[in-house]
Amino acid sequence: MFAGNLGVAQSLDTILLAASRLKKTKIHWVFLGDGRQKEWLKRSLVDYGLQDNISILGRYPMTDMPKFFNLADILLVTLKKDLSYSMTIPGKIQSYLKAGKPILSSLDGEGAEVIQESISGLNVESEDFIGLANAALKMSELSKESLTQMGINGKKYYDKYFDVNSILSTFENAYKKQCGKDF
Repeated sequence: MFAGNLGVAQSLDTILLAASRLKKTKIHWVFLGDGRQKEWLKRSLVDYGLQDNISILGRYPMTDMPKFFNLADILLVTLKKDLSYSMTIPGKIQSYLKAGKPILSSLDGEGAEVIQESISGLNVESEDFIGLANAALKMSELSKESLTQMGINGKKYYDKYFDVNSILSTFENAYKKQCGKDF
């Protein structure tokens, strides 16, 4: 499941090319969201013959995302190859980690490092549709236990590095260490 902005930066063509390579597998790709590329994506399903392999569900409120994430086997994030994108962690990675689901990604830089450090899924380089197809196939063949463990790893990583209370605690401890006193 890919959730979020359907724009040029998300390299949706990488996903379509990967899905094309996996047409004859049991893998079904789901898109949630809206954006400038939504109509292009819909047209491209026909062009690539992927109407049976991909569902585009549209936009839903953020409050519904945990329900959708819970239904997904694997959560997907992709970005175009660009230096500025490689220097940031896409916000959806934090949402995905918090959901405790395994992550499949096609990213460079900081985002890729989070997936690798957290042991929460598999990552290939940005725009590597062949690598993405291979990684998707590999993840589809993993045991439920392996996928569950990736999700658990991601949730633990989120709790340690992205949870507001954890961040505040880290800041408070650093302040105490530096200043020798409490707030």
